[in-house]
Amino acid sequence: PLLLARDLDSGTIPLPAGQVILLNCSNIQVNGLDANNVNNAIFIAESSNITITDFCNTVSFIGVDISNSEDICFENSHIYNSIIGVYITYSHNVRVSNSTFSGDLYNRYNRTTGIISLQSDNGTISGCSFSYGEMQIANSTGWEMQGCNLRDMTVYIGDHAEENRIYECNFTDGSIGIEAYDHATSNSVFHNNFLNINNTQNIKILHNPTSTQYNNNNLANIINLHTPNPIDLLKKKQTFSNFTHFNYASIDKSFNTIINNTIKSKN
Repeated sequence: PLLLARDLDSGTIPLPAGQVILLNCSNIQVNGLDANNVNNAIFIAESSNITITDFCNTVSFIGVDISNSEDICFENSHIYNSIIGVYITYSHNVRVSNSTFSGDLYNRYNRTTGIISLQSDNGTISGCSFSYGEMQIANSTGWEMQGCNLRDMTVYIGDHAEENRIYECNFTDGSIGIEAYDHATSNSVFHNNFLNINNTQNIKILHNPTSTQYNNNNLANIINLHTPNPIDLLKKKQTFSNFTHFNYASIDKSFNTIINNTIKSKN
């Protein structure tokens, strides 16, 4: 069944429900909703102080659609094989934490877009796991992504994204970990780990024409690359192995300085 709440001030949404729509509501809790194979499992508009916990969603177009709202908390939830996990537009202070977003490894047409933020500000994404898909922050300001694990995911910092931060995250596998577009300004990416660099481009920056190597309008980075230990390359009973991989591209010669200054080997 579809549950529609309008102009509701405080309360808990009764379950079960197939879809939940909250319009101009405040101080509402949605706990334990299990909604699958729907267009928008949860739609929130012009609402505030909404908490969603223990939400499970599979094979939908959008798991949670948040529009023109503020102070929304999404936590301890799981979204699998939906086209978009959380879609945020024209909203303020959305907090996403301790949740799992997963697409389909074997079907490139069913790869989840974990979170999209458009024209939204001061949100946080923390302690989440993402796999097989992408994320996008565009025309948004003041987002923080911290302590997340991302497998075969690309995070796009889109046009006019400003003062957003990505830090203390682990990127594994995939082709591009983070891609920043032109006109994305004063964003920071630091203290992240990029693992399995054999097939990972790690960070791709589309340079602003006015940027320089050390005063870049897109990203300011400390890049941590974890390379294999020698023992990891030896198969059983082997005493010799070799490994050669070089995967860095640049439109200019700035990569020489970057490699010399930021990638250091340890004996």
